[in-house]
Formats: sequence, C-alpha cells, structure tokens
Amino acid sequence: MTTRKAIVDHVAALLRSALGDAVKAVHASRVRHIQSADLPAVGVYALKEKADHKDTSPRRYERSLTLAVEVVAEANRELDAILYDRADRIELALLDDPTFGGLVDDSELDAVEISLAESGERLMGCARIDCTVTYERPLADAPLDVFATGGVSWDLVSPAGTPDGTIDAQDTLTLPQEAPHAPHP
Repeated sequence: MTTRKAIVDHVAALLRSALGDAVKAVHASRVRHIQSADLPAVGVYALKEKADHKDTSPRRYERSLTLAVEVVAEANRELDAILYDRADRIELALLDDPTFGGLVDDSELDAVEISLAESGERLMGCARIDCTVTYERPLADAPLDVFATGGVSWDLVSPAGTPDGTIDAQDTLTLPQEAPHAPHP
C-alpha cells in the first residue's frame, strides 16, 4: 500500500468514527461519494503532491500532499446548515489528530470552499476542506554496503630508505556504525 493510500484510508476511517450518523457514507474515493444515493456523503482523496529531496544518502523526500475532504449533499432548505455543520465536524476531527495516528509528520488546514453544483440531474451542494499533509518518504534505492572494517599494513623502509617488501606491522580497524534510518511507511 502506498503512503498516499494509507493517508486517505486513515482519514476516511477517522471521519467515519467522528461523523457517525451525521453522514450516510464516507468513501476513500473522489467519485463514489458524488454518485452515492445516500446523501450527505463524504469523499476523501489526494489532489496533488510536491516532493522536496533532502541531501542525504540514501536520498529521502519530504512530501507535501494536498488532501481533500468533500461533503456532498442534495440541495434543499437545510443545505447550508448541513454543509457548515459537516465541514466544522471534519475540521475538528482533522485538527484533533494532526499526525493521523503517527502516519505523517503533520497536517494543516488550508481552505474550506462551499459551492453549489448546478449541472447534473439533481442540484447538489458541496463543502471541500483542503489540508496539507507533510511526511517523509525514502527513495527506493538499493541499500549501500556498510564499510565496517578496514585493514592497514606497514612496510618499514630498509636502511637504504626504500621499502623491502616485508610487512612489519598490520592491524584491522573497526569503524563505528550509525543505525540506519528506518523508512517511513
């Protein structure tokens, strides 16, 4: 499972619990909640992601993922109240768990947009909550061999000032090792 999918799945599960009966369904999908016959429904999906690499070896990338949480409801007299309430509940649930259970480094609320969709068979309202999620992801390079020991030998010079080809001393150096960085899920 990709980190992106794990983030979306975690947030969908978080919102199922936080919203309870306030919505009929929460989908980890950008399409299923719009097609749902049971409204209001929520969709959780990734919009875009930016990757900035760190100058490390092996290389790691800090990711900034724009995550969208969208509430869709049928337009009726209660539409605004429904969208405002569900958007507030979603914000609070996201702010209460900014690392999504330790899955990411942090998340920040960016924007809330409430709109009306006039195309289609039914008039629908939508509230979209966008947040930026940051996490680190290692590059999938082959691991580097660890240089753990080194051999050293000395050939002392002869009285004439040149090496005589005889090894006069020898040693093995054991170098301190750093624990490798654990990859982020």
